[in-house]
Amino acid sequence: MKQYQNCKIAPTILIVSMLALMGLVFFNLFAQGKNNHVVPFLSPRFANQTVQKNGENITCQPSPVALNQNLLTIPWTVESNGTRSEEHEEFYGIFQWKIYALTGKGGILSEFKTRTGFLYSAETLNCTIVRARSDHRFQTKEFSFGICGSCVFGDAEFTIEMCASYDSGITTYGSSQIFNRFAREYYELDDFYSRLSIPPNSLRRSAFPPSYNETQVDTYQRTQINRRNVLQFSLSLDRVILIPPAVPGGMSAATDPRSIQSPEGTIIVKDGTMKQSPQGITTHNATVPNMLDAFELSGQSKFRITVTDIVDLLLLGFNSSLAELPDAIQAMFNHTLSINSFLMSTAAREVQGAKIGVNYLCINTKKEWQPFLKVLSITAGSSLGMFTSVFTVITILARRIDSRQKKKDRMSQLEESRVASTLNVREEDIPLTKIPE
Repeated sequence: MKQYQNCKIAPTILIVSMLALMGLVFFNLFAQGKNNHVVPFLSPRFANQTVQKNGENITCQPSPVALNQNLLTIPWTVESNGTRSEEHEEFYGIFQWKIYALTGKGGILSEFKTRTGFLYSAETLNCTIVRARSDHRFQTKEFSFGICGSCVFGDAEFTIEMCASYDSGITTYGSSQIFNRFAREYYELDDFYSRLSIPPNSLRRSAFPPSYNETQVDTYQRTQINRRNVLQFSLSLDRVILIPPAVPGGMSAATDPRSIQSPEGTIIVKDGTMKQSPQGITTHNATVPNMLDAFELSGQSKFRITVTDIVDLLLLGFNSSLAELPDAIQAMFNHTLSINSFLMSTAAREVQGAKIGVNYLCINTKKEWQPFLKVLSITAGSSLGMFTSVFTVITILARRIDSRQKKKDRMSQLEESRVASTLNVREEDIPLTKIPE
């Protein structure tokens, strides 16, 4: 073992070496003892480089959404103060929507004619409700409806056109939820149906087929129509656009058949026709205060009943007035239009500010400990290899320090020898004299 001139160097080397070895062991243990473990999984939530509290890193890829694909929406949770919250657990809406078109500002974009979908990354939807229809079949006591919306999101240069439909006679997604929410409203029409009777000449000639105008030959106008002859009752809203508020609060269901409820938001009639002349007066994107005005102005909205042997009767045709109809039909019209308003409001609350419910392919990257023997071998091998280099450096430094100390000691010894020699020479140069007695 190397002997050092300075007795403090050897224990210092020992202490420094032990500290260095322990530091290397801990460093290699945590640096190489864990390995990245990648776990792919499907998630309904989109995460982009999200680092969790436990150190896990989650990255998700955009989800492809195809044309003609059925989808659900994830509505916002609205707090009691009217603000949105993302703290609550996400839930899906009751409507199952189907994408039927991707349109641009000028209609179907040429680049989308061969495109079958798009990539979606949890962007918020901004939607309007553009169409609604309700049907009630009295003989089978079944009802059905359809609702359509138009949505944009993010920086997409196209609009998603999608529709949802429901038929109580067919079991589909959300059947029980939809039935519980709308069944009572539709079945209230049965009360009006029990009083329904259409006497002869109580409807205008334009209400009857085949031409639905006042100049056609009178074929059915003088026919007595009893309630048993009425099979179905339908009301459709076309070219009527509902722009919901940023945070739709929804509306209550219809309760009073003498009045018509309107949904919250802005109601716009697109390219409507005012029924004031044989040709009609066309309006473009007119804002109306309520749903009744929207129905009358649109020109494309229809109110009809299906009768055996006659087929469809258009009860509010050209220049027809609701007040001219029998009381039971007036009540049915008011109630059904309120149902459509409730339907549009419910749909708006589901899609406005919502997200498309899709699954994202995500990757969870986390560090996990390797097997014990592997960790031991890696830590020991790396630590000993690095410690050899560190110990060599420590030894070289110690020798340099010790050699400097030796050099200083030699210089001191030489200096002391030189002083002693000088004193001896001076003593020899002094002559001896006789000391007197």
